[in-house]
Amino acid sequence: MVLATPMCSLVIAGLCAVVSPADADGDGQAMAAGGAAASSDASVSAGPPSRNLQDEIAELRAKMLEMESRHQNEMAALRAEYGDRWLTEQRAEEIRALVRDVISDAQSRTNLKGQGATAGWDRHFFLASEDGKFKMQVRAQIQARWALTDQNMGSAASAAAGSPSQPTSSDNTWGFEFRRMKLDFSGYIIDPSWTYELQPIWNRFQTVTATNGSLENVFIQKELADGLSVRVGQYKVPFNREEFITSTMQMVIERSLASEMLTPKFSQGLMADWRTEHFRLRGFFGDALRANGSGVRVSGAGLDQGNAGPLANYNGGFNQPIGTNPVNYAMSTRGEWRMAGNWSQFRDMMGTPDEDFGVLLGGAFMAQSLRQIPATSAANPVNPMKSMWAATGDLTIELPGAHLFAAGIYRRVNLVDSMMTRDGSADDGMDQWSLMVEAGHFMTDSVELYGRYEWGDSDSNKFRTFAGATNANGEQLSILTVGVNWFPEGSKNRNLKWTADIGFGFTPIIDWANSGADWMVDYTNNGGGSNDGQVVIRTQMQLLF
Repeated sequence: MVLATPMCSLVIAGLCAVVSPADADGDGQAMAAGGAAASSDASVSAGPPSRNLQDEIAELRAKMLEMESRHQNEMAALRAEYGDRWLTEQRAEEIRALVRDVISDAQSRTNLKGQGATAGWDRHFFLASEDGKFKMQVRAQIQARWALTDQNMGSAASAAAGSPSQPTSSDNTWGFEFRRMKLDFSGYIIDPSWTYELQPIWNRFQTVTATNGSLENVFIQKELADGLSVRVGQYKVPFNREEFITSTMQMVIERSLASEMLTPKFSQGLMADWRTEHFRLRGFFGDALRANGSGVRVSGAGLDQGNAGPLANYNGGFNQPIGTNPVNYAMSTRGEWRMAGNWSQFRDMMGTPDEDFGVLLGGAFMAQSLRQIPATSAANPVNPMKSMWAATGDLTIELPGAHLFAAGIYRRVNLVDSMMTRDGSADDGMDQWSLMVEAGHFMTDSVELYGRYEWGDSDSNKFRTFAGATNANGEQLSILTVGVNWFPEGSKNRNLKWTADIGFGFTPIIDWANSGADWMVDYTNNGGGSNDGQVVIRTQMQLLF
């Protein structure tokens, strides 16, 4: 190859000169050295390049030599067929374009090095400083879901107060939605002991006056000595393990209704985290905790009789400024004992085929007392919570290709006002509880079957004394869910996952209903009972990068 060989040598030598560090006052000595290196690689620059740059140069040189060999074979064939007419202007332009692309790539790498930064892909996109004082990972989550909810919905004329009805609600509700869309920026600054996370999200709902954007995790954390770290900001409160595990690493398409109702979610405050080889202890103190199903919806002239509607929710301190939903105190603490296995395998709710045997035992306690409570009124027909406490215990067992998780939660809710009950007495609180067990098994490295059963009682029927609601049954929970996960690239690659499941409600779903899980509030007939038999079918594609 008469022209290509010296050209390749010149490009390689030029790359060596461009990427090599030179004296700041060298006035172009590196470029001069690059010209001299066209015939010899012995003199390239005033100083040796970094190890990474040397590897890149060697890789580029190998690619150029491979291209040279291929081009020699092509030219021999062309000469044999066309003689000297093979080198057309089009062919010459292709060679020039190739050389320009190689030089441009080398210059971009040199510019990045000159700025003291590195970037690339290591399971996630990242940007880092060369001195090791800064790193940022960029991740994203997309969950695209189709769901169908089938229930027996009656007319508005015969509905009890507080009950949904036709035509606002229908027997069959189905459609598509983006259940979750998140970006995540995390890493460290100054040194790896100072970590951070910023997680903007886009919710399913959008109002007329506002966008559907929000924030979940936003915190700064400092790693101290002996396994101790301290975090400040907004994040998941340490209580129920199912809720604490990210939605990207769940086995079932959505968390259980028991977890959604009885578990605090995000709040703002301080958290200390201490971990040893076998034990982990986390403690939180901060703003108000979320409390779904903690207020009684009321009707009647005195707004003192519970109706057939679901219990009311309390949003807590999630994305709230100082002075909103103030508390006397709000705290939570969780402890875990790793009896077998390693900590990393308990970052998800699955037991993949490549994992070892593992056992994790956990327990938690939380409590809060509200300082400012909205009064019951026509605009706010709810007898709200004034204080609450809860405890939970859970067991996780993982085998190669199998997973078992069981959890129980108890919560005591104290209401602002005492209310008359169905038996004629008065009460000012609810004793709520749930039990949940789920199991999964990988049939192959790519296909996992799973099942879940959840059972609970919200202790709210006693307050449903308003006319037409005396036979309503909204407190019970009994649901069976079975489904399948498929990982197109195998269980080790979680970046793409398809899930489908079907759930059967054996009791009316009222207090425990959750639209994020696609379980809707069931119908209650005026003076009659509440309908059961709700069926939910869901399928979802999850993409992570």
